[in-house]
Amino acid sequence: MRLSEQDHYYSAGVQRITLLRALLILTMVFAAGFGVLNLYRGLLILGAVELGVAFLSGILMLILQGSRYPQYWGLFYLILFFAMLITALVTAGNSRTVFVWILIIPIIAHFLHGRQLGLLLSLAFLASAWAVYYLNFLDLTLLGFTDMANVVASSVVLTGLIHVYEYSREKAEDRLGKLAATDSLTGLPNRKRLREVLDRTLSEAERTGAGFCLLGMDLDHFKNVNDQYGHDAGDQALRQVSDLLRTRLRRTDTAARWGGEEFFVLLPGTSSKGALQIAEAVRADLAETPIRVGGERLKVTVSIGISEYPADGREVRELLVCADRRLYEAKSRGRDLVVNEGGPGIGKGVTGPA
Repeated sequence: MRLSEQDHYYSAGVQRITLLRALLILTMVFAAGFGVLNLYRGLLILGAVELGVAFLSGILMLILQGSRYPQYWGLFYLILFFAMLITALVTAGNSRTVFVWILIIPIIAHFLHGRQLGLLLSLAFLASAWAVYYLNFLDLTLLGFTDMANVVASSVVLTGLIHVYEYSREKAEDRLGKLAATDSLTGLPNRKRLREVLDRTLSEAERTGAGFCLLGMDLDHFKNVNDQYGHDAGDQALRQVSDLLRTRLRRTDTAARWGGEEFFVLLPGTSSKGALQIAEAVRADLAETPIRVGGERLKVTVSIGISEYPADGREVRELLVCADRRLYEAKSRGRDLVVNEGGPGIGKGVTGPA
């Protein structure tokens, strides 16, 4: 029941596409400008390379609009940009101040590819740039070695700073994402989070043909607990129920608090028969495990309804409505029951369909 990291990567991916588009626009403008300038200076190869990079940046802008793999195009852009800078460094008659553009590489690499891959790409590109600088610009004098030391030190410091920044940013974004997706009382995923996981599970099921089930759960007579013992006691009971779900369910399952005393549980890769067994185990565990409220031990029971994809619906809303309807069917039959496929239900010793 861990919060998936896929949403984090999806959110970061959207940000990186936006950044890549901005970089492509800037590259088109500046590469074209420097290309024309260098052609005028007589640096024909460098000018042609820069104009070519400007043209390819425009092509990449068009490709990005419908691409499912923007991370690969981001890597392609980084290689393209670096190749242009290396060409500028090795071009005779060009200024060594071109190296300042190399310092942009760690920033772009980290922003486009994240902390880990960004660091590896930065070090690989910087090492190549240092070698080119050494071969083309180093004077075998104390001043020359001082210049080389400044080049290496400045690029290493900048890479370290951007790496630390990206680490802090990723951690902060991860914390905020978890807060936004977590129910503050129980620590379970909230309604918003469950809908996101359901949408992704449905898309995967449509692609692979794998089924899944959804449990709708509601604590029985919970209003009486709040009225008799107070809302603090009710909150304590909800937390204990949530703890029971964490221990009973599989790591691949997702239990979420829907609101009030209602929960939903997503069971990926599970048939209706398997879901019924899991639901009955949860129902029985809760019925046999008194909830401690203050100094008293209270028996809390749960009614559960089950829906299955695709038998009960092919849309998230249809599955939620079906599970909810069967949940309240369980309540109308006496509570402390599991209702599946409209059968008589299981619970309190009642025999139902398997």
